[in-house]
Amino acid sequence: MLRRFGILSGLMLTLTALMVPLCRAQRYTFRDYVDGLGNLNVKCLYQDWTGFIWVGTHGGLSRYDGYRWEEFGPKDGLTAPMI
Repeated sequence: MLRRFGILSGLMLTLTALMVPLCRAQRYTFRDYVDGLGNLNVKCLYQDWTGFIWVGTHGGLSRYDGYRWEEFGPKDGLTAPMI
């Protein structure tokens, strides 16, 4: 019984060692989208069903369309600058 356990654990260790090279960590790519964002003090993020990313900051509301930022604030009808 003890010998069978030793053979089984040795086999499992060998299989695990052989599988390690096959397992790779995922690689993530990060991009910096803050160029053009009016205020970097971000309070909330939301992506709508059309793909726009909305960012609520202390300076108002910003929308990113994949190419540029558009700022919305009190001049656009918001009652307060902070979202």
